[in-house]
Amino acid sequence: MSISFLLTTHLIFMTVAFMIFSINFLVGLTYLIEERRLKQRKPPLNFRWLPSLRGLDSFHYNSLLIGFILLTCGIVVGTLLSKKIMNAYLTDDPRQIASLVIWSIYAFFLKARLQSGLKGRRGMILSALGFLGVVLAFIAIRHHV
Repeated sequence: MSISFLLTTHLIFMTVAFMIFSINFLVGLTYLIEERRLKQRKPPLNFRWLPSLRGLDSFHYNSLLIGFILLTCGIVVGTLLSKKIMNAYLTDDPRQIASLVIWSIYAFFLKARLQSGLKGRRGMILSALGFLGVVLAFIAIRHHV
């Protein structure tokens, strides 16, 4: 496989995964706001088209699973690209390390959700931490393409 094919494939996987994580951050934020308003017995915001909290939680989980799979594919293709360019699958490149840390946060969330039923508020907060890792990786780490 050529370097340009691997690079293009890697960028597509990573970009779509991070877009999904961005959308999920907004879904999680919406969940937290609506949950707080319900607990305070305030009327929900004028988002009548939104699903119930259970529906938001379900959408959040399912789309995070898709984002996680795409992130995994992006990391695998990225390691193949690294092998071709640097002759090593994994280096001390901060981008690789950040991607693995982000992957670990989302893997922990998905594992906790499956094993202990981590749902609702705690799940939204944990996935927001994963998204914070995504944002920090893009701001703090210099990307050369």
